[in-house]
Amino acid sequence: MSRLLTAAFLAEAAKSTNRPIYLYELQFGAILYLTSCDVPITFPSSGGQIYTPYTISHSDLNQENGQVAEQLSLSIGNADLEMSSIFAHEDLRKRRVTIKKVFLDLLSDYRDCMEWVFFVDTVTVEEEVCVFGCTSRVDVIHIKIPRRTFSDKCPWIFKGTECTYPISGPATKCKKSWDDCLVTNKVTFGGFIAIPIIE
Repeated sequence: MSRLLTAAFLAEAAKSTNRPIYLYELQFGAILYLTSCDVPITFPSSGGQIYTPYTISHSDLNQENGQVAEQLSLSIGNADLEMSSIFAHEDLRKRRVTIKKVFLDLLSDYRDCMEWVFFVDTVTVEEEVCVFGCTSRVDVIHIKIPRRTFSDKCPWIFKGTECTYPISGPATKCKKSWDDCLVTNKVTFGGFIAIPIIE
């Protein structure tokens, strides 16, 4: 969290009934402003940023010991392939993800929020969801993360640069498997057909 919580935020959080919502700022080239709420949210409410409703969620921000989680899983809906088309030509590793917790009845002051910052580590694109593995700044700076890891699933974004399957091609989905790629585009399959055993 980047700032101390305001008295107004703490008072709202302490109420027996309140309406918390999450706002997401994804610096993926152009910044995407999304919310898990089912209506657009402007924060702060007067002249602030508009956050667009979207199918988006994240894993628990807190660990069992009460500390802020160092790893985060962020899931974004991709049923219409809109998101995967946005990410097709972008290397999103180390891109900034900001999550803000606000209350629907407390949107007038930009300080009335709880904020977390993560950075993208891994990207997995599936048929109906894009999943981003995120980590804290410390992990990104001090730990060297391998570009490739052993997996029998292809890591490439379908119809993206590495995939090379033509955007105009007839296939609309990819199961990320060798068998599926065998029919359409096996030359650039990015997974490993055999996983080595390290003893």
